[in-house]
Amino acid sequence: MQGSHDDSRPLGMRVGILCHQTCGGSVRVACDLADTFAQMGVQCGFMGDTNPFFLPGCETGAASGNHRSRSPAELPWSWSEKKTQQFALKIAEQVQRCGLDVLHYHYAAPFAHVVNIVKHHLKGDAPVMVGTLHGTDVTRFETLPVERDKLASALASADRLTTVSQCHSRLAQSVFGLDESPMVIPNPVNLSKFHPDPMPLRRQAIRPRMLHVSNFRKVKNPMGVAEVFIRVRRQLDIELWLVGDGKELPDVLQRLDDAGVGSDVVALGAITDVENIIRASDLVLMTSDEESFCLALLEGMACGVPVLSTNVGGVPEVVRHGRTGFLFESGDWDTAARYAIEILSNPTISEHMRDAGPKDAKKYALDIIASRFLDLYKDCLDDRRPTVAASYP
Repeated sequence: MQGSHDDSRPLGMRVGILCHQTCGGSVRVACDLADTFAQMGVQCGFMGDTNPFFLPGCETGAASGNHRSRSPAELPWSWSEKKTQQFALKIAEQVQRCGLDVLHYHYAAPFAHVVNIVKHHLKGDAPVMVGTLHGTDVTRFETLPVERDKLASALASADRLTTVSQCHSRLAQSVFGLDESPMVIPNPVNLSKFHPDPMPLRRQAIRPRMLHVSNFRKVKNPMGVAEVFIRVRRQLDIELWLVGDGKELPDVLQRLDDAGVGSDVVALGAITDVENIIRASDLVLMTSDEESFCLALLEGMACGVPVLSTNVGGVPEVVRHGRTGFLFESGDWDTAARYAIEILSNPTISEHMRDAGPKDAKKYALDIIASRFLDLYKDCLDDRRPTVAASYP
C-alpha cells in the first residue's frame, strides 16, 4: 500500500518488523506502524514464526504459511537456543534477499537474541537494528539474573533502543545496566479507528457498561477487575464487558459467578475490532500490577471514554488524574469502586472526561509516532554512511 511520502526520508526504505503473534499491545503497535509506514512510501514486512494476531491474513517473511498453534494471549518469550539460532538464520536470509535497510523488533525476548545472531552472521552487511522494549520484556528479568545478563548482552547489538514511557526507560537502564537510557517514543493510537462516536446515542434504556481489555495474564491482575465490579454492582445496575483471553480468565469468571453477578458479565473473547466495543462502553478499567504504558487506556481516551486504572509504571504519563480518568493505588479496590461510581453516576464528571480524552490522545496519533520512528531510522542510516573529506586544490 502506497501513500504520501515525505521527501526528507528515503523513498523505498525497506524495513522488517519482528514481533510476537499475540493479542498484546506490542503486536498492535507493530501492526499499526507497519501499515502507516507503507502509506508513507516505506516498504515494510513482518518476519515472525506465525502471523501477528492483528494481521491474520498477512504473509510473514521468515515462516509464511505457519499457522497459529497457541492461544493469542500466550506470550512465548523463552525460546530454546536451537529454535533461536534456526530462526535467526532464516531472518538473515530474508534480510539479504529483501535488501532490508532496517530490522526493528518489538519486544526484546526473544527477538534481541535473534537480532544479535543476525548481526554477527551478516557482519558489515547487517541492516540498522532497532529494538523497542514494551513491558514484561524488562520487568520479568529483574529476578532472573542469568537470563537478564544474556539479554543485556543481546540488547547491546541494537543500533538504537527505544521504549514507551519515561518510567520504563529508567527501569530498563537500571535492570540491564545500559550505558544510556532507551529513547522514549510512546505507543501510538490509530485515530481513524479509535475516535468518539460521531453520532452518539443517548442510551438511557441501556445499563452502563464497564469494560476491561487485556490478555488476562497475571501481571494484568484481572481478578482486581472482578473485585471492583462486584463492589460497584452493589450500588449501580451496570454490566461488565471482558475483551481478551488468557490463563486468568476462568478464575475471574468463577469469582464473578460466586459473587452472584455472573449474569451481568459479557465475555467477548479475543477480537480485533475492539474500537467498536470501546465506543459502546462507559468506563475502561485496568487493574494491572505493572504497566509500561497501557495502550487500552489510550484507546479508551481516544474514543472519548473515561478511564480508571492503577497508578503504576507509565500509566500516569498517559492518564491525567481528574482530567481523562482516575488513578488509584494497587489493591485499593474500595477507592477504585468509589471512582467508578463517581464517573458512572455523575454526568458532569463523565462528560468532562469524554471531552478531554480525545484531545489528550491527539499527541499520540499514529502518523506522528510513525514519523518519529522513520526519523530515527534515517538518523541511524546517516550515521552509517561514510563521510567524504573535503578536498582542496
